[in-house]
Amino acid sequence: MTRTSRSRLLGFASVLALLPALGMMGGSDKAIAADTGGQGDAVRCAALAGASLGSGMTVSTADYNAGGATFGRTKVSLPFCRVVGVATPTPDSHISFEVWLPPASSWNGKYQQEGSGGSSGSIGQGSMVAPLEAGYATLATDNGHVTDASVPNGGSDNSWALGHPEKMVDFAWRAVHVSSIAAKT
Repeated sequence: MTRTSRSRLLGFASVLALLPALGMMGGSDKAIAADTGGQGDAVRCAALAGASLGSGMTVSTADYNAGGATFGRTKVSLPFCRVVGVATPTPDSHISFEVWLPPASSWNGKYQQEGSGGSSGSIGQGSMVAPLEAGYATLATDNGHVTDASVPNGGSDNSWALGHPEKMVDFAWRAVHVSSIAAKT
């Protein structure tokens, strides 16, 4: 498949992926497409809140940040949709993830997933800024566990895995896999 045909296929797939969200909103997609002030982006973002993304994957919140936002030490200076979700593929799984979506007018049609480093159980928001600024839809996950920074080993502590074989599978591969499925959905 040539690069041009692959690009066209991805563009077509992106349009198809947005059709359910447009249908949920009601109203005219022409009015949304004609929007130049970001209102269409805000409406599309809000429509994602509470969405089920498949087996055990749900969107907890979806907030459009028209003027950017600050999360801890991470500052985002451009508008974006912040989607926060959770995946529970097993009863012992709790995989948190965030997807940041640029405005439709600046999306480059691509997706980039970020890591959190080592066995860290945290969403690396700082690593999501550069891809978002470059026009990517970007995702980060906590790998299915939360790091307790108060323990002596901090991010290297793996006590979360003791007695939790499913959390070990989540960390090994499943968290990245199910989070990417949710983000692409």
